[in-house]
Amino acid sequence: MGYPSIEVLTMWYNEEFLAPFFLSHYSFADHIRILVDVDTTDNTRMVIEKYSNTILEDMVFPDGLDDDMVVDRLNRCYVESKADWVIAADADEFVLTPNLHEFLKERTEDVFLVRLYEVYRNITDSDLDLSLPISEQRRHGDPNAVGGSNKSGAKPIVVHTGKKIRWMPGRHRIWNRHKLVTANDTLLGSHWMLADNSRPFIERRLRGRIRQSKNNVLRGHGCHFNDVTEDKVIRQLEQHMNDGRVF
Repeated sequence: MGYPSIEVLTMWYNEEFLAPFFLSHYSFADHIRILVDVDTTDNTRMVIEKYSNTILEDMVFPDGLDDDMVVDRLNRCYVESKADWVIAADADEFVLTPNLHEFLKERTEDVFLVRLYEVYRNITDSDLDLSLPISEQRRHGDPNAVGGSNKSGAKPIVVHTGKKIRWMPGRHRIWNRHKLVTANDTLLGSHWMLADNSRPFIERRLRGRIRQSKNNVLRGHGCHFNDVTEDKVIRQLEQHMNDGRVF
């Protein structure tokens, strides 16, 4: 029996900086389907076009980022996928389990949770380097720094196709997971939300508050962005400069 096919699903807005890291990390995937917000103003599209296994599709938001629209589109992409497995990840989410084709070859579970560690730039770290694997960079963080809808620290990111899987907004939960088989293995992952103290990361964090649609505000989606300020982001980065190794 050959290796199972894998498709990566993601939705982006102005991800020019993270895009090469994401696309290089997931280069093993048979396809990477990227929904790009049509309001994107940087060179995200140009970066995507340099990678042969990418599929670029437009995403239109009439009123700013709408998490209900995002998850509806991702759920449709999941149903339409011709792959055996789907990895649904944001631009700053990296599944670190090596050789996923081999790992998933004989697995029959429906869902794998991925423990995403919040990582930061340690005082001993060098600048981010596209030539190095993600797993060899930004390995320091706070192992207890999880909360809100992701309080378990694990997201249902790797899923078998052909199942009745439907993510809820934010993809922290699957609406009918009690009817699915969840693997006992929790996979290792890295969350690069604030993996560096450089401007691209600070600005990316700040725009989460600016781009919220009326629906997001009304339904409480993205509420963790509500009180974000540049001073708070910088203080958070400084507080984690001496974190220990998490992987």
